[in-house]
Amino acid sequence: MDQYRVLTPDEARTMIRLAGDFHSGKRRLPPEIIAKKKEIKAAIRNAEAFMINLRVVDVGMVERVVQLKLELDTLYGNWAISETRSSPTLQ
Repeated sequence: MDQYRVLTPDEARTMIRLAGDFHSGKRRLPPEIIAKKKEIKAAIRNAEAFMINLRVVDVGMVERVVQLKLELDTLYGNWAISETRSSPTLQ
């Protein structure tokens, strides 16, 4: 997994603009973010099914979901960083 860091103010502003563009339909999510979101949904479904059937929570499954969500956050951050560098108009 990538090393974590805090976004710069310009990168954070870019992330907010990207989110607005996505929600207004002006921009699409990168394919790797879409794939990671699907992976998270599948991991959650598996954990829920396990819990429903066995009536216990599997800590490993919960940790996996958390790990996937952190990876998703990294993908969103990397998207903002790359857009900040490649699109000065977004800054």
